[in-house]
Amino acid sequence: RWREDKILPIVAALLGMGDDGHTASLIPGASNLDVALSARQPYVHIDASGCEAAGKYPQRISLTPFGIAQSNQRLLLIRGANKRETLMAALSNDAVAAMPIRLALQAPLAPLRVFWCADE
Repeated sequence: RWREDKILPIVAALLGMGDDGHTASLIPGASNLDVALSARQPYVHIDASGCEAAGKYPQRISLTPFGIAQSNQRLLLIRGANKRETLMAALSNDAVAAMPIRLALQAPLAPLRVFWCADE
């Protein structure tokens, strides 16, 4: 059962991003992605069974858009040309279910700070 009084506030969200635009285990194609994207709790269970990006760990706990929006500092760490191209593609549209990284780009209040480095 959800106990809001037992959850500490989210001060910062340190995010990564997959080549498919997933972030925080919010993976396109997850069976309950729509539920996670509309949740009013900061964390949810994600079932990404059958999603290539989930690899051998399809059952996950994820931040939700609600949780990410509560953080007053958002950081995205990415590496390589592929991730840069994925980020640029995410900026060209606003369909969050297709590329959940867009929720971090669109979240109100604190802007998303992106740290990118090239492959060596």
